[in-house]
Amino acid sequence: MAPRFQKGLEVKVECYAGGSWCDHPVSVELNGRRLTVREWLPASAEPDRMTFIVVLEDGRRFKLIYNRRDEIWTAEPLAG
Repeated sequence: MAPRFQKGLEVKVECYAGGSWCDHPVSVELNGRRLTVREWLPASAEPDRMTFIVVLEDGRRFKLIYNRRDEIWTAEPLAG
């Protein structure tokens, strides 16, 4: 089965795994550049996806969404 297309940019995310598979993201690879997550907030956890709001080391903010079914991370830029 081919992955479904999603809104947002597909990215690679490195996570800290404590009590669960991904407690929180620690870095994001955007355009071949690895950026450290400076701040994060869990936005939601649903059976089919997890969402985090993050601030990267360069100050940009993103909504990171992990689609559990397709095993794909996507990033949506946030204003401010």
